This record gives sequence, C-alpha cells and structure tokens, in this order.
Amino acid sequence: MFSIFGPTSSFVINITNSQVDLISHIYNRAQASSISPEILLKILYCESRLNPKARGDYRSESDTYMANGIAQWWKSSWDAYSKKYNFHGNYNSAKDQITLMAMLLGSEENGWLNWKTCALKASI
Repeated sequence: MFSIFGPTSSFVINITNSQVDLISHIYNRAQASSISPEILLKILYCESRLNPKARGDYRSESDTYMANGIAQWWKSSWDAYSKKYNFHGNYNSAKDQITLMAMLLGSEENGWLNWKTCALKASI
C-alpha cells in the first residue's frame, strides 16, 4: 500500500498495475481540465474503487444497472454530455469515461452534482 495523495495524506489504497495507468490518465485529464487531480481521483475511487467494470444504481423494477464504468456514468447522461462537448468517446472505455468526467468538472460550476455523494465525500 502507498498513498497516491502525498506524504501527508491519510488516504491509502491498494492498486493494481492497470490502475496505475488509469491514475496517470486521471492526473493528466485533471490537469488538462484545470481541476484538482486528487479530488477527481477521490470521486472516481468512491464511485467505483477504480473498477472499469463497476455497475451501480440498480433498478429492481427493470433488473438493470443505470450506472456503469469507472465514473459510473448513466448512458443518458453520457450521451447528453458527449453531445454537448462534441466528445466522440466510447461509453465502455475507462479512459474515455475519465476524460468526459474531467471535461464536465472543469467546465461547469455544478458539474460535480452528477456525482454528488462522492463529490461531497471528496470535499468539493
């Protein structure tokens, strides 16, 4: 285990080699969008534990998961923001989910509301 938030952080996680690659992408996309890499990483860790195959927001009436992937995008939100930002990413790509999330958080003052619970935990 090691801290990815610096020597004074108490936030410590175990990560795999593939997650190291994703963390590098998270930091690059955050910097490109002028947002805090640490906050972006904390939101993503809260949402999916950095699991690109995570599923959430289960609906028993339809037996489906509304949220998918590392950023827990709902498909309808993904489509709407992809169109808004003219982003032609792949919904099932962890890196594309991170990229669109960073674009949204860097562009819209209230963009964090799409991930409200985890954003509040990350101290936005």
